[in-house]
Amino acid sequence: MNKQQQQVKARKDWLKIYLESGSVTKTALRCGIARSTLHRWIKRYKEEGE
Repeated sequence: MNKQQQQVKARKDWLKIYLESGSVTKTALRCGIARSTLHRWIKRYKEEGE
């Protein structure tokens, strides 16, 4: 798996964890990312899908 594929998988994992927990804060803390980053990916997911 190359670096780009790893990044895509990580982002999908973030979204999966968010959808399960329903909490941006908890997901960001668990994944070690900024809440703003997660908000950006949630917005993209809602607009464009996978």
